Amino acid sequence: MSMPGDMVNSLTAKIIDNAKAVPRKNVVKPDTSPNNTEDDRIKAACSEFESLFLYQLFKNMRATVPESGLLGDGKSQEIYTDMMDTEVSKKLAASGGIGLSALLFQQMQKQQTDGVEKSRATDDLSPSGVMPYDPEKKD
Repeated sequence: MSMPGDMVNSLTAKIIDNAKAVPRKNVVKPDTSPNNTEDDRIKAACSEFESLFLYQLFKNMRATVPESGLLGDGKSQEIYTDMMDTEVSKKLAASGGIGLSALLFQQMQKQQTDGVEKSRATDDLSPSGVMPYDPEKKD
C-alpha cells in the first residue's frame, strides 16, 4: 500500500507533466494598448509589487511552521506550496490585498505631481539650479 506522501508526489508529477504538454496561449502580458493610460500601468505595477510582497510574506511565514510529514516532504510538496502561495498572493493583491498597492499608487502620484510643480518652479533657474544674476534687476 502506498503512503499518502507517495500519492501526492505521483499526482503532482502527473499534473506537472500535463501542464508542460498544454500550449501556453493565455499568457498574461502587460497591456501596451494606446487606451492604457500611464495611471493604469502604474496601478498594475503597484498591484504586481504587492503580489510579490505577499508571496515573500507567505513564503517566510511558511518557513517558520514545522513540517508534519503528513503529506510527505518531497519536492512535489515544495512545488505545490510555492504555486499555491503565488496564486493566493496574486488573487489577494487583485482584490485589494492589504492596501499596499493603493498606498504605493498614491505616493507615486504625489511624487509625479510634486515633480511637475517643481519643474515648473525651476524653469527660470539656470542648469545649476541657481537663479542667474541680473544686474538690471533690483530686489
